[in-house]
Amino acid sequence: MLSELELRNIFFEVLEKDFDSRTIEQWLRIYDEDKDWDKSISQPHRHEIIESDLLRIKNGEPIQYVVGKAYFYDRLFNVNPDVLIPRPETEELVSLVLKNHKRENQLSVLDVGTGSGCIAVVLKDRLNLATVYALDKSEEAIQVAKSNAGKYDVDVSFLELDFLNEGNWDLLPVVDIIVSNPPYIQCEEKRMMTDSVLKYEPISALIPDHPDPLVFYRRLAAIGLKLFKGKGRIYVEINEFLGPETFRVFINAGYEAQLHQDIQGKNRMIRASIDTLK
Repeated sequence: MLSELELRNIFFEVLEKDFDSRTIEQWLRIYDEDKDWDKSISQPHRHEIIESDLLRIKNGEPIQYVVGKAYFYDRLFNVNPDVLIPRPETEELVSLVLKNHKRENQLSVLDVGTGSGCIAVVLKDRLNLATVYALDKSEEAIQVAKSNAGKYDVDVSFLELDFLNEGNWDLLPVVDIIVSNPPYIQCEEKRMMTDSVLKYEPISALIPDHPDPLVFYRRLAAIGLKLFKGKGRIYVEINEFLGPETFRVFINAGYEAQLHQDIQGKNRMIRASIDTLK
């Protein structure tokens, strides 16, 4: 049986390739707190569980799935393999929305492809008076998102439907803002992705099940024309290799658009606006 020190050293060994020492310390605390060890679990059995989890991490499973939690906007969100692990780039998308709308009241927001619900939950928390809707076609993802809304006691209305099916669009509410981090990776980019992502994360949330890699953006531009009653804004995360092409999707649909870079200087977000009453 491994000692506590040996287990700690193994944690650092398997995580140091992906995280700095401060972050590893955070994961160690989260791991221990998350397990909420029942007093009936003997110390030897506890070590067996930890060793099993460490083996999962060594084999490439993301620690976020092993622990069942992931950081986003300085909060811990519940995650599992039914939803993507939130990324720092998506935090930048949320920051862009908040920067432009934090002083506005009575906004209505639709998060398309909510996954874990991290975008919707943070926006509702920071834009307290806003009405926030969150949409996903996955029943399992909706359950995870609901757990996170409950965890942070925010009121988000969840919709389980396939956004690409235009027959569902009449079920959507009128809103002022649409925000989305849709599937945008091209099939040929899979060779650039890590085995950990390909093996464990939901591929349908990464790569569109459609020959057109921009299909979600075309539908988002189209649905905005239907849901906006007056001024409307769309905020999307995009594929860094398809910035100009995605930008033109919104321009060609009649929007004014701005292409934004992330902290790495990569094309990562688009803000598109339109007045449907003009």
